[in-house]
Amino acid sequence: MKQRFFVVSIGIFFLFCALCSLFFVSVRASVIPVCSGYGNETVYSFLETNAGVSGVISSHSSTYLVGASADGSHFCTEIYPGGSAMPCSAACGYSGTFAMLFNDGSQSWVVLADSWGNTIESYTLSLPAGSVLAMAVDGSNRVWISSGHTLTVFGSGGKQLAIYDLPSPARSLCVAEGVLFAFCPESGVLAADTSSVPDGLYGMGYSGTLPMVSLGNGYFQDASGNFCYYGSGEISYAGASGLPPRYTYLSSAAVSGEYAVFGEGTNTITVCDLWSGETQGHCTVPGTILAMAGDAVLLRTDENEIGVAFLDYDSETEPEPPASSEEESSVPEENDFPEGVYRRGDYLEVRVGITVSQLKKSESVTKVWDASGEEASGACRTGMSAKLNSGETLPIVVPGDANGSGTVNSADIRALQQAILGEAELSGVYEIAADVDRNGRVDTHDLLLVIRMFREEG
Repeated sequence: MKQRFFVVSIGIFFLFCALCSLFFVSVRASVIPVCSGYGNETVYSFLETNAGVSGVISSHSSTYLVGASADGSHFCTEIYPGGSAMPCSAACGYSGTFAMLFNDGSQSWVVLADSWGNTIESYTLSLPAGSVLAMAVDGSNRVWISSGHTLTVFGSGGKQLAIYDLPSPARSLCVAEGVLFAFCPESGVLAADTSSVPDGLYGMGYSGTLPMVSLGNGYFQDASGNFCYYGSGEISYAGASGLPPRYTYLSSAAVSGEYAVFGEGTNTITVCDLWSGETQGHCTVPGTILAMAGDAVLLRTDENEIGVAFLDYDSETEPEPPASSEEESSVPEENDFPEGVYRRGDYLEVRVGITVSQLKKSESVTKVWDASGEEASGACRTGMSAKLNSGETLPIVVPGDANGSGTVNSADIRALQQAILGEAELSGVYEIAADVDRNGRVDTHDLLLVIRMFREEG
């Protein structure tokens, strides 16, 4: 097992604060480089551990388990399933243990490692490539894998311990507070106590919007941006995030104490009160945000290194914002639009599934045209245009809808594949729609996000 160590950077980067916030966010420490950047990293898991923070990063040809702590210690371990380097197809973590799944087209491997990158166990499984929808690992190092309408539990050596029939496919799995959660968009949330191999799963009775993503310490965020908490055997709302729903952007969010912390865009951190959803402050980081856990940010620096930065929260009063001019007040703000619609500078971002009639119910939008200039109806699609009550006309972008169909489907996946391989070109609003993570380019990370969105829509 190879390990790479890097010297801690001594550069300190600066924050900026939202003028309207009562608190501001600062960076506690310099960026700690942990490995070289590749430009197409996929972060499968990033969480707080007893070692600080650790996560699984996969590039086009290799997989690394990386970690850092606030005292500057850090590591980078390359994982070699079956004795060779390859990208992983899924990974998860819980209670200081990470599980990684690999498939070379003919054989599958599961590798278990601790939060410092040391291999605990490795074994093979008979799983067809592309059959796994989701996986999780519990506190006893059992691996749970969702495939089709089944959920299978594997123990040491890959021994099959149990298999459960599901009413619908589980698109995501996670373990929190010793309980496994299976998120099935068609049938709700199922759960099982992982203290032993259970007889079956039970329904949680949760009626919120799926998918949900675990943010650590029993907290989740659902697809509408709401924060939820698991306790006393049920999932309940912890408050509203006040920020847009994220689908797979949700990994760029975390819970740290009384704060909900978001990665907004490529390099901006937004901090909200966990219960009220009110924005408390902002800051920028010197690179592209890849994932967040607790008070740590995993990022790709401007020097193309993968690093970790730790945040601090200060409570100094900021000055009130200057009064807005009449011209500025006529421009609709984000919270004037329906839920799932957000102004992103010179275009409107509209969540997939929102209809034209829903968009026009807002006083901020007066008319919507399709790409041919005719008055639009039905689902909102990339390429449409919306006239605002300010008189502006903005193009509509539906993230993931790279072909203007109004859905995220196999045609969008092909469009991204062709663009990445240079076989076709995406431009204008269609390129923006394909850049799902909003990092300024269409790459394999966007392709992965679109595939996940396609699976989540089912």
